[in-house]
Amino acid sequence: MINPYKIIVLSEIKDADLMFVMLKSGISKFIFGDFYNFDLYPKLIKEINFCLNNHSTQKILEIGAHPDDVEIGCGGTLKKHSYKGDDVLILTLTKGVKGGNKAEREEESMKAAKSLNAKLVMCDLENTQLTNGSDTILSIEKTIVEYNPNIIYTHSINDTHQDHRATHYATLVAARQIEKIYAYLAPSTTLDFRPRYFEHIEDFLDDKMCAIDCFLSQTIGCNHPNIKRSIIESTAQY
Repeated sequence: MINPYKIIVLSEIKDADLMFVMLKSGISKFIFGDFYNFDLYPKLIKEINFCLNNHSTQKILEIGAHPDDVEIGCGGTLKKHSYKGDDVLILTLTKGVKGGNKAEREEESMKAAKSLNAKLVMCDLENTQLTNGSDTILSIEKTIVEYNPNIIYTHSINDTHQDHRATHYATLVAARQIEKIYAYLAPSTTLDFRPRYFEHIEDFLDDKMCAIDCFLSQTIGCNHPNIKRSIIESTAQY
């Protein structure tokens, strides 16, 4: 499991086997020195100050057109951010009325967000009728102004669903001042989607599936092969 903390090992002995085992376990730093001559302590203080000065949480905004889009597209990355201590917010632009009951899908979205330690904002734009016009841009822009994220994840332009493409374009306009914007892989993305940035989520795949499982209206009695665990796992491996 990835360790979110900085762990410093103090030692008088430079043992190669010990160093290998510790580094494999996620140790952040080795400091060697003589305890009795106190030359170890200035090194320790310097390293602690470095860790404190370089530890900063980030604010992550993940945007989806419909309930469950974010969880399917980048739920593992979302959980990884929250595990590291980052502040995470999910913005869902519609309540998915074409795919089920509005109140039910809203409740499912809240449960999924809670399982990922994320906050949730849901707009009520028209499902399957999203555009990259002012309504969509302003909904995203309002959240960006209030939340002030460092990183944004959104749909790819290489997507067969019109709502996803509209969300992508609207995000680029609304988030034009944000330096880091990433598009995530979804079941509806096309072969033209060619990622250049990858997140390893092996330790968070179960968390992703737990979030997806919150959407019972989409998983129980529905024929949605794209959200079966075997498909999610093979996509992550790919």
